[in-house]
Amino acid sequence: MPAFTLPLASILFQLLPCNILAIKLVLLCLALLFVYFTALLGSVFDKENGWKAGLWIWFSPILFFEFAKFENEAFAYPIILAALWIFFSEKNLKGFISGFGLLTAVTFLLWGGAIVPFLAICVSYLPLLLFSIPALFFLWKKISANLFSFKGHIAENAPIIAYKYWFILLLGITGLPKQLILTTLALLAAGFIQVKFAILAIPFLVIGMNNLIKEFKLEKLAYTIIIILVFVYGFAMLQQPPTPTQIQAIKYTITQSPDKNISNDWSYGWLVKYLGGTTDSFCYYKKQQDFTGWSVSTQDLNCTMIKNFGDAKVFYC
Repeated sequence: MPAFTLPLASILFQLLPCNILAIKLVLLCLALLFVYFTALLGSVFDKENGWKAGLWIWFSPILFFEFAKFENEAFAYPIILAALWIFFSEKNLKGFISGFGLLTAVTFLLWGGAIVPFLAICVSYLPLLLFSIPALFFLWKKISANLFSFKGHIAENAPIIAYKYWFILLLGITGLPKQLILTTLALLAAGFIQVKFAILAIPFLVIGMNNLIKEFKLEKLAYTIIIILVFVYGFAMLQQPPTPTQIQAIKYTITQSPDKNISNDWSYGWLVKYLGGTTDSFCYYKKQQDFTGWSVSTQDLNCTMIKNFGDAKVFYC
């Protein structure tokens, strides 16, 4: 189980069985819930056709990548969307309290990143903006430093590259309802600074895309493009690590080590543990160095290479 400190995240990961198929099924259900709440949110702004926002979300590959990662964010995303749907659909004090209450709970119990949509909504409402200025300043100071200090160790913290997830959906900005423009721009800014926040802007962008597709009568073209893209994304997912050969390399390294203790790229850490090995390199970034024994890596190490699996290499250090 990942070493999460937030209580609800810890409970969820303890309850889940250590079974790859079960975990994948849970992630699939979470992704579908995200699509469902996107459709509900779209229906708030267009009661007849707004649900189609849940379809246009497939213009982006982000679901395939974000919900392929077994992390607490995957559990938080659908709940965040549910909170946003409640906030925008109720349009009264009850909706305000329920929506913000749910976002607050997610922030402190499941995933701290839920504070980003909380503050993005505040940007659109002057009284809330004034109330949240200290939190906005703190958050901006913390994540904007990433633009200048990112060293490439943790991909989800990378700045700037979120455009590859938004791509054509950025056109949706021009079709957004006025009350969503500032919130969407705030979420785009957060995603630009750290790519792990990129998904939070997607539901708003597809609402704008839905209005554009309806206005210019492009539904047939949109359906065709989505069908093609889903196949492309599916093929791309098959190429994502860990690949079958990488898994073979990890298994081989574990079997060669007498005590099953190995060194590895940090991204392999939990897989090493799942396959029966032990390692100190998991959960958080740790550079392979000063290790004596068997090691598996995608990089060339200053050690004796024992076997090359193509996209993973086994060393003895």
